[in-house]
Amino acid sequence: MNPEQYQFIKQILEKVYDIEANKQLPFIEESCQSRPELIPIIVEMLEIGQSEQAKKLDKPAIHNHITNIGLHNVKNDEILPKGTSINDYIIIEQIGSGGMGNVYSAKQSFPAERTVAIKLLKSIPDFRFFESESHMLAQLNYPNIATLYEVDKTPDGQYFIAMEYIDGDNILKWCDTQNLDVNSRIKLFQQLCSGISYAHEKGIIHCDIKPNNVLITEINGNPVVKIIDFGISRLESQNDTENSLAGTPTYLAPEVLSNPKVVDTRRDVYALGVLLKKLLAGDHSDELKSIANKATAFNKQERYASPVSLSFDLSRYLNNKPVRSHKYNWYQLSVLFIRRNFTVVIFSMVLLLSLIIGFIAQYQQAELAKQQSQAAQLAQKEAEEISEFLIELFNVANPEKNTNEITTPENLIHRAKSKLLAIENPDLTDAGFMHTIGNIYTRMEKLDDALEIINSSLKIKQSKLPENDPSIISDKIQLGLIYRKTGKPEEAEKQLLSAVDLIHSQAIENSLQLSTCYNALGNLYIAEEKFSEANKYHEMALEIRKRIDDKEAIAESYNNLGVINNNLKNWKLAAKYYYLSLDIYNQIHGENHPFIATLKNNLALIEEQNFNWQKSEDLLSEAWINWQYAYGENHSNTITVKRNLALFYNRRMEYDRAIEIYDLILSAYEKVNDKEKLAKYNSMKAQSYAKKEEFHKANQFHQHAIDLTSDLALSEKYLYNKLRSQYAQTLISQNKFEEAKVLLNEALKYLEENHPKNNYMRLYTLNILADLYSHQHEYQSAIDLYNEVIGLINSNQSSYQLRRINALIGLGKIYREQTQYQKSEDLYLQALHLNQSIYGESHKTNGIIYFEIGKVKLEQNNLKGAEDYLNKALKIQEIALPQNDKDLLATQQLLDSLKRNVKKY
Repeated sequence: MNPEQYQFIKQILEKVYDIEANKQLPFIEESCQSRPELIPIIVEMLEIGQSEQAKKLDKPAIHNHITNIGLHNVKNDEILPKGTSINDYIIIEQIGSGGMGNVYSAKQSFPAERTVAIKLLKSIPDFRFFESESHMLAQLNYPNIATLYEVDKTPDGQYFIAMEYIDGDNILKWCDTQNLDVNSRIKLFQQLCSGISYAHEKGIIHCDIKPNNVLITEINGNPVVKIIDFGISRLESQNDTENSLAGTPTYLAPEVLSNPKVVDTRRDVYALGVLLKKLLAGDHSDELKSIANKATAFNKQERYASPVSLSFDLSRYLNNKPVRSHKYNWYQLSVLFIRRNFTVVIFSMVLLLSLIIGFIAQYQQAELAKQQSQAAQLAQKEAEEISEFLIELFNVANPEKNTNEITTPENLIHRAKSKLLAIENPDLTDAGFMHTIGNIYTRMEKLDDALEIINSSLKIKQSKLPENDPSIISDKIQLGLIYRKTGKPEEAEKQLLSAVDLIHSQAIENSLQLSTCYNALGNLYIAEEKFSEANKYHEMALEIRKRIDDKEAIAESYNNLGVINNNLKNWKLAAKYYYLSLDIYNQIHGENHPFIATLKNNLALIEEQNFNWQKSEDLLSEAWINWQYAYGENHSNTITVKRNLALFYNRRMEYDRAIEIYDLILSAYEKVNDKEKLAKYNSMKAQSYAKKEEFHKANQFHQHAIDLTSDLALSEKYLYNKLRSQYAQTLISQNKFEEAKVLLNEALKYLEENHPKNNYMRLYTLNILADLYSHQHEYQSAIDLYNEVIGLINSNQSSYQLRRINALIGLGKIYREQTQYQKSEDLYLQALHLNQSIYGESHKTNGIIYFEIGKVKLEQNNLKGAEDYLNKALKIQEIALPQNDKDLLATQQLLDSLKRNVKKY
């Protein structure tokens, strides 16, 4: 089939769909009088298209991922009534139907309350293929792709698929209803390209891109593309070998007609091009026509290689840059340049006019013009230097200049750094570039590179500028940030306080820089747990930012104050600041901005403290999606929220879910062979297995974590000792006391040789060793260690006070065992009051302490006192702990025994 025949067939099909069924064949025959050989092909394609339409009810806005997979062991084709239960789902109504199964909306209550779409499947000719494809589709976790939640079967063996329920119109209808302009339509289309590109990266071709498979839903007032029906071609081909032309005829690429088994990315690119033409129907620019024509080229080699390339050309169009698919003359290029650089062009014209006026003015005016001219020449020289540097830098991206080097953003940054540092006599322009590259390195967390180039920038500026010049101060602030991130708080503080002094020495203080510097100092003190100092600097930063009305900076300050109050356990005040920050950021950037993810992560911790478990989990999950969308799955911010969600699941006793997340994190660090992080997360994974009482696996992962750190530098041995202490706790749970003692003594030996006696890690390890002695009934050794911990604590930081609380509880248990009941109760009450002052009345540790005091009262035969304390414990534990938590169950059991007046404890 040649291009002319293909276009002829397409034109016939586009018209015939609008004709009544009994008139379609006569229309085809009449239209093909000169080409009768094409009639069978057109009729076949028409039948396939009509078959596809017959699969849908009159509700095109609701779809599912897989349209043509059937059901196993279905007994009839009855429509399920409202309220029917399918495992964890309750049917609401039927929303679609096809030859292979019915589609319903349904309510799911667990693990999340949500509306889903359920597809019941009639037959599965190749279950292994179905299972494999379903697993692949379930991996498509992307904001613009409707999510496949579950593939399962009912108790009677009927297979079904649960997927995201999308309530929205198809992209063409939505754009027309909203009366969107061309640029807005293009931006929506780019969301579609992004989703298709993500699927291609996962090895999945859509094969049926068309308007009804591209839905628009609104999230917080913003339109979001949701793509459905992935993998239709390969899945349908397993069900119906005769229906080899799976897909919608109008959107089928030409090569599919001659070889229906052709499935590659350019098949989707073709369909995207057809959809783009429909989306931009009417008068539009030659550039857009050329982009759509390139996407729908008859020969697939002439199309865009991927949706990314197609979207890139559309971005160039939106930014008034030449697109690759169009040939321009000099006039068109000039127009694009002026559109793109309108401000610069106007400025240049104004400058030229000023110079002309200056030449005809009086002598004083001429002198002023001369000075302006000199300034303009300096600016031009600097612009030329910048231009030359960028041209040379980006020559690496030009195939004619370089064919060996792989072009990535990181490669370009490294190339820029090398060129800048190689300059023999760098000037201020070079220093400005260095500062920018240093900022980029800091964001990329390439901190050694950032430190090197920022120091070079600072050295140049200090040799050429006054010491309190704003650009010097900017470098010092940046160095403060880098030193904080690299664990050098003293150096960070030195640079930042120096920057503050320089700002104060200016004739007119730079308020914006001062607020930035205060903010950086506040963050440094947060990292150091010096919350009083942190609060002071963040309050000062907020005051300045309110004065200059910098809304984004105000939102940042509110968040930082929320972090401080979160650490101080002022939950209500922390939540207030977080929600103030969230409100501002939503107004400025919308819900997908990375900082929104930061706030959601922080708010999740607050909601958990308020026992809003589902809200906390939802916020963490949303933060994960936002960060992954913004930074990628392996960025430290994404990993941080993954870790927080894993810890949340541990606290909720959902250990398998925690382990799954730890595996994702470990996979990321295995790619870069980060032994320190691998050790840390192997140990965390081991602790989850220990809580499941799968001790064999726990021991394996603990030992692996220790082995990973065996060759670390001495400065990193701190982690090595923490891992040993954590492993010892797991061994104590197995009553392997001697093995645990060896690990703890080795850890303590290193800590005592290299750190002060009141080092936090040493106190942590001493408490564990004391617990071990208590388990072995070596009470005097345990008492001595607990008292040593209490005596060494001279800090009010909550992390240190937690060590004191643990020691007091440990002593209380020993004295109860020794029947020194009053002493035991006094120690418990000390621990209780301290814990309440830090964490509030409803903290789970308070429940543990109330339980222990209840046992003391019971052993004294004070049944009323015992019941009172046990009820206090139960009140806290019922809201703070999962229903199957062992502490909660122990309290319930003891209360039941007490009510039967039987001592069982």
